[in-house]
Amino acid sequence: MWAFFVVLIILIVAVIALLINHFAEKHVEWSVRLATGYGWLTSMGVVALVPLDVWATLAKQPVQAIGTLWDITYWSTQGATWIVLPFYQVYSEAGDFTVRSRCWTSIKENMLLYGVVGTLAAFGVGMLFAFQRVTLDTLLGAGIGIANTFGLVVGILLMGYGLVEIPKQMWKSGNPVLMLKQCAHKCGRHAEAVMKSTSELETVITIIYANQRQMRRHDALHKYMDVVASYAETHSPIKPSLLATRTVDIEGLRAEDLEYNYDLEGLAVLRRRLFWAVADYKGFRAMYEKAILDAFELEAIAKARSLREYTSTQPTEAIGVSITRRKWPWDRYLWIYKCTARSYVNKVFAVSIYCTAWGKATWGIVSKTQTNLKH
Repeated sequence: MWAFFVVLIILIVAVIALLINHFAEKHVEWSVRLATGYGWLTSMGVVALVPLDVWATLAKQPVQAIGTLWDITYWSTQGATWIVLPFYQVYSEAGDFTVRSRCWTSIKENMLLYGVVGTLAAFGVGMLFAFQRVTLDTLLGAGIGIANTFGLVVGILLMGYGLVEIPKQMWKSGNPVLMLKQCAHKCGRHAEAVMKSTSELETVITIIYANQRQMRRHDALHKYMDVVASYAETHSPIKPSLLATRTVDIEGLRAEDLEYNYDLEGLAVLRRRLFWAVADYKGFRAMYEKAILDAFELEAIAKARSLREYTSTQPTEAIGVSITRRKWPWDRYLWIYKCTARSYVNKVFAVSIYCTAWGKATWGIVSKTQTNLKH
């Protein structure tokens, strides 16, 4: 059974590595990748721990190592959820220029979270002590129970939504014309988001260019301004250097937009605003491109099904759109599957999920009814 556990852990790590490699930008720091991977590992690792624990229980062979693994998973998850990841999230997106300043910014912003949670926790513990529900010896166990209850409630809510939404979408996917209409609305929403993010990015780049022009060459803050401009040149699709070749409407900026270069804190705020503007633009643009490709594929599927013609090896070829990508030997068979059998397979899975959820929901009622009939 331990071999099965090791194989599952290896598979989970491989899946996490593939997901991070697929979704992360190339310039994302390795520390961010490791923090994300560890967070996913502690949650996905339960998939490997549960079968091992069930096997040990059924075999009546209690293993101390399993309890140790559960303790490591639980407490590392708690520490990462409430301390490490909130701190590192703000630290990674802070615009400060030194490690110490970024740490202090993260601590200050997380004080609000810690303060609210700490106040609620202190009030709850005080009420429990006032009503003599817990003692100092049982406080740790009560905390674990409350945390587990919170996790179970959130899990039930998320699973309840997923058990309804996932099969519903799978059933709808059997109708490519209906899905194409939904995809068209999605493209419109993403296009609007891209336009807003583009406007914000252009504004930020203009602010950087204007503040950089206002600074004297020997200004002590000029090197920090160069750091902000260098990041914009490297990661932003709109370059500050390109603004020098055209007329910039500085008069359209607000007065406070030209005050970022007064002190180091202002430049840190500007740098953080740049981080967010670039990230929002790239994220919304990626979602828009994905929605457009999905629309192309759905339109091609609808056309192929109406004409009963499945000779194209790429979805976009059927509607006259050429997109360069790597071709695989199984592209033709995958395309035929998408046009013919996928809708029926998805409907079968949707019905199966609904039946499973209904069976789980009514199992207790049926068991109780059968017990009453026997009596």
